[in-house]
Amino acid sequence: MATFVGEKIDVTFTHPPVAAKRPPAPESFVWHGRRFTVREVLAEWQDFERPAEQRVIFERAPFNLRAGGRHASWGFGKTYFRIRASTDGSVETGAFEVFYDRRPSGKSRLGSWTLYRTLAEEDLLPGKSC
Repeated sequence: MATFVGEKIDVTFTHPPVAAKRPPAPESFVWHGRRFTVREVLAEWQDFERPAEQRVIFERAPFNLRAGGRHASWGFGKTYFRIRASTDGSVETGAFEVFYDRRPSGKSRLGSWTLYRTLAEEDLLPGKSC
């Protein structure tokens, strides 16, 4: 069963992403002081929907509202990764979902990474929706 986490994490890359707002899956991340190395990327998807309250503010025409879910605007959208990772030195892996939130955080124009949830093996079965 999936367990919601919703905590910010620090991620690392051997080479910085070419496009800062469209990074690939991280190579490792730190959660509660433990480093997890990504062993496998199981899935990747994007969500570029604006929050409902912001869609009303912009009063976009209906055809533009539909497009907003497929195309990113600056500072909007999330890129999700379902990954298998292990703590350094361990051969056992766990499954996680992390996402990159394109909203600028603090003084940086870059977004932030969040550990969305941990997954059990049964959540990874084909046809299983979390």
